[in-house]
Amino acid sequence: MIGLIILTSDPNSFRNSFALPRKIQSIALRNLESIYAETIAANGFSVLNAYKASWYYLLYLKLSAEYVFVTGGIFAVLASYGALSITVADFGITSIIFWLAMAPVSIIVSAIINVNLLPLHFLRGWNIWLLTGIAILVFSLSISFLGRMIWVYSGGVSETAFLRIFIFVFGLYFLARVFLLLLNESKLCFFEFKNRWLARDLELSIPVLIRGKLISLMAQDQMVQITTDRGYYLLRESLTKAIERIQNTDGLKVHRSHWVAKHAMRKLDQKNGRNLVVLSNGQQIPVSEKKIADVKGFLSKI
Repeated sequence: MIGLIILTSDPNSFRNSFALPRKIQSIALRNLESIYAETIAANGFSVLNAYKASWYYLLYLKLSAEYVFVTGGIFAVLASYGALSITVADFGITSIIFWLAMAPVSIIVSAIINVNLLPLHFLRGWNIWLLTGIAILVFSLSISFLGRMIWVYSGGVSETAFLRIFIFVFGLYFLARVFLLLLNESKLCFFEFKNRWLARDLELSIPVLIRGKLISLMAQDQMVQITTDRGYYLLRESLTKAIERIQNTDGLKVHRSHWVAKHAMRKLDQKNGRNLVVLSNGQQIPVSEKKIADVKGFLSKI
């Protein structure tokens, strides 16, 4: 509890507490995309690549901050409404052992089920939502049965316990998994990746850890500096070609050496006789005389 108070009182500590999971999550996404790229080159998944993809796919989902908060939030809501009343009965040390054991067991069971179901999506083209539904049902039944066996052994379970455990586990897992898929499917879907890969989407050339909202591009000799809300990256490419590869971000080339995303523009300023557009990250980008009207026109609408 004290640690939680310290984390929540210090925003930097709070962010840093997710640094390692986020880094591992980014590595998982990078490896998943690498497998997808190999699959496109080979014109199909091998069994090995399908299982590897399944593992990295799930690793990315499970390590998201959203997963932690959504699961914890649903748990708190269900607990506050008495859904966990069966677990607070006086089973002595059994109830403590149960909760200490169920967390790692739940993770392992979930991973085994999903890693063995997801290859059907990659190899056979089964619908991801159908497989998610099957995984949720199998997981809920497995954990509910295990929980009931533990409570039966302790000698304190009523006949309705299994149903109550199942409803609790199913509801928790269903909401968490569906939310995560809705939030992340565009990043994890092979077919969307394939379309972006074939279209040479600029974002796929940016390291995963730096990906975020695209803010600006700046030409530097034979390279272009790509700035996002997570940092910047130097790519060996011309500014013109980089702009052609941008997808899903509307922007303006405000200068021969600069492109900016419209969503990042905040105001027009002048410094030493130069026109500058100020961006959301504090960058001040020069604006050519030919582009002043376009920038003013956009800023007048926001």
